[in-house]
Amino acid sequence: MGFVLLSGPVAHKIQYKTVAVGVVVVLVVVVVVVVVVVVVIVVVVVVEAVVVVVVVVVVVVVVEVVATAE
Repeated sequence: MGFVLLSGPVAHKIQYKTVAVGVVVVLVVVVVVVVVVVVVIVVVVVVEAVVVVVVVVVVVVVVEVVATAE
């Protein structure tokens, strides 16, 4: 591929369109990355919360069983 040097209003329009497309692509990539990061954080937080709840429930059940056995 070669670059064709243009002059005049057409060239400026093409350059502006190219820049606009580049900006849109960058924005889309940034948005996708942010969404992925947020989803990962939410999943990690939810998993941690579930683990904590399970551990607490297990501890409570074990304590109840031990207290009842005694």
